[in-house]
Amino acid sequence: MNEEQLSKYFNIRKFDKPYEPFYERTGFNDNEILVNTRYWWTEDLVVDKLLETDLFDNSCILKTRELYAKPDQGYEDYIFKGPLSPIDLWIPQKAFVEVRYTSNSQCDTFGYNYQLKNISWIRNWVRDLTRPDRHKYKIYLAVFHFTNISLIDLSEKSDDWYNWTESCTLNVTENHCVKRLDVTGEERIEYTKQAGGWR
Repeated sequence: MNEEQLSKYFNIRKFDKPYEPFYERTGFNDNEILVNTRYWWTEDLVVDKLLETDLFDNSCILKTRELYAKPDQGYEDYIFKGPLSPIDLWIPQKAFVEVRYTSNSQCDTFGYNYQLKNISWIRNWVRDLTRPDRHKYKIYLAVFHFTNISLIDLSEKSDDWYNWTESCTLNVTENHCVKRLDVTGEERIEYTKQAGGWR
C-alpha cells in the first residue's frame, strides 16, 4: 500500500524526532491523554530490523501511531487511531505486531510476562466472523530484550484472552521465535539518540 492508497483510507500524521510527550484527544467528551513517547525508538528499531528480513515478502510495515482511519472507509477508528491505537505495527493483508521493550536481560531464562488482554481488540478485529478476509492476519509480539528482538506468534493463543488480572509467561528463546533479530549496542545507542534518548 503506497502513500496515495493510504491517504484514501487514513489521515496520516508524521512525528518529528526527537520525540516529545504530548496530549492527544481521546474522542470522548474532549478528554485528552498524555502520550508517552519514551519507547517509540523501539518501534522504529523493530520496523527497520524487520524490513531487513524476508518475513513479510518486502511488504510495507506501517506504524499505527501515524494512521487515523477516515470515516466509512473500511478501517475502524478504534483500531487505527493514531498514537492511541491498540497495536503498534500493521503489515497490510498480512499481520499486526505489538512491540515491547524490557530491561530484563534474563528473558531467555525466565520468559516474558504478557497479558493477552492487551491485544484483545486486535484479536477481535482479526477474528470477526462477518469478515473472513481478515482471518489470514497473524498477530505477533516483538520483545526487545538485552541484545535481541524476539518475534513471537500469538495468533493461535486462545487461553486467557479475557483474563484481566493474570499474565502468561511466553518463551522467547530462539527456538520458540518466528524470527530472532540481533541488535548491537551501537544500534541501540543510535536509535535512542535519534528519538531523544532516555527521559
